[in-house]
Amino acid sequence: MMVRIAAAAAVLTALSSPFASAQSPVRYTVSPVMTNAGLGGLAVEIRFDGDPDGETVLELPGKWAGTDSLWQYVEEVRVEGAVSVRQEHEEARVISHAPGAALTVRYRVRSAYPEEPAFAYEKARPVILPGWFFVHGEGVFAAPEGRETTPARFAWSGFPAEWKIASDLDHLAGARPGTVTDVVESVSIGAPDLDVAQRDVDGAPLRVAMRGQWEFTAEAFADALAGVMRAENALWGDPGRPFVVPLAGMGGTGPGISSTGTGRTDGFSVASTTGYPLAGASRFLAHEYMHTWIGREIGGQPEGDGASAFWITEGFADFYAGRALLRAGQWTPVEFLAELNRVLMRNASSPVATIPNSAIAERFWSDNNVQQLPYDRGHLFALMLDHRIRTHTVGRANLDDVMVAQRALAGRNAQAGTGVDAAALFPVVVRQELGLDLSPELARHVERGEPVVLPADLFGTCARVESVTQPTFDRGFDARATAAVGNVLTGVDPTSPAYAAGMRNGMRLLRREAGEIGNAAVELAYVVMDGDTEHVIRYRPAGKGQITFQRIVPTSIATSVECIRTMSGGTDRGRA
Repeated sequence: MMVRIAAAAAVLTALSSPFASAQSPVRYTVSPVMTNAGLGGLAVEIRFDGDPDGETVLELPGKWAGTDSLWQYVEEVRVEGAVSVRQEHEEARVISHAPGAALTVRYRVRSAYPEEPAFAYEKARPVILPGWFFVHGEGVFAAPEGRETTPARFAWSGFPAEWKIASDLDHLAGARPGTVTDVVESVSIGAPDLDVAQRDVDGAPLRVAMRGQWEFTAEAFADALAGVMRAENALWGDPGRPFVVPLAGMGGTGPGISSTGTGRTDGFSVASTTGYPLAGASRFLAHEYMHTWIGREIGGQPEGDGASAFWITEGFADFYAGRALLRAGQWTPVEFLAELNRVLMRNASSPVATIPNSAIAERFWSDNNVQQLPYDRGHLFALMLDHRIRTHTVGRANLDDVMVAQRALAGRNAQAGTGVDAAALFPVVVRQELGLDLSPELARHVERGEPVVLPADLFGTCARVESVTQPTFDRGFDARATAAVGNVLTGVDPTSPAYAAGMRNGMRLLRREAGEIGNAAVELAYVVMDGDTEHVIRYRPAGKGQITFQRIVPTSIATSVECIRTMSGGTDRGRA
């Protein structure tokens, strides 16, 4: 999910910065720490020249993706070539040395988990177990302060012959220039039983690497992802690029699935509990690949974790994921509109739907209800804004034109060393390109959190927008408490439809067989164990309250070529 700075920006700044060009590369090497039981940790070596003034600050892993104190997994930090090393605080070592001295830093990284973490997994924490590892660079790699854009080199060393490793760090060994930022913002997976598949996507290699329990093969996953990538490359008019996608199975059983995706410079990662489905995963994959552009090449992110800008970096990625899938024929208009309707209903039923953006920035990593909000808020804002641009230009432009212009400006800014974060750059580009002042809309819908109301003619005669009122969604039991006690049903409401259908405290919840979480209009079906008997409980999850939301209904012509063109962003640019 998280993105940092544009890959192009990092490279261009590295090439243009006088400090970066004067520095020799920072060289990283990672080796295994093997024990009788198997892999016991990762040994990291970093070689670099010290700062010219004789003092270099080494920054250890700190805070990322809502997780603090990542330094606690870094042990036995040693520095060769130093006069002295002092610990200024847990996240930093101050190294005194001769001016420009050659320094070598070595340390070990231990696992944050004694076993596969299942639902307890946090992506910032390293998973290093006897038979495999899965790590994001933010939880593993230290870096000399101020060297973000310094060229970097990377190598694996000393792993047993039977081990296979897949990482976007491997790209640094090729022709693509890399920086320290690329190393820190990386993902790596390794195991003897790693399942790897490769495809050619628009002239560049795609590698997928899977480890764990999956209901599909690496070959099937590679085919599905390759189709998504081709669709989005076509949307942006880009050639292929080397890409790697590790999939880490975190174990765990139960009726639910916990999965997370993380965008990297030239890849993304997926970590999930058991049961992750490939069928229906196209939107998720499209969202993650869309981070190649949205959030990386349209500008950086604000200081900190960047949650204040998630309305554009995450919400717009959702918007364009659907657009690309429909345009490429991977989604039908009915599937496209069904996804929009899920967003509309989920946003309307959210208990935090109207909190301000400042509250999202404060609570994103600590409040589950808040985490979905910027995705849906930004998605609906993009949908509304796209319509406004089409109306304003009489069909000759849409949001695509703004994104293309923003990408170009962000690249120029990065080359000049004057990068601006994506959220701040966006209204500037809209004003420059279209003469529109978005200040009122941004203040109302993004900053204050007022609901987006879609116009009736959103997609012309291809679909109609209507208002719907239905019961609130209520499972009829306490889902969190149930999960906390090993999926034994807890907190069943005796006045709920679930109870009326036969659900009782003490039954073991095995899996959900049907239904749509959040939608009270769709029947839920859970498979439960009642003593020694397995059976299915079906009911409508209707709560005691009501919600009103907009719904988009396809008309009889929605599947026509012209309607697909309209809904996927076609314009009249270039027409007489």
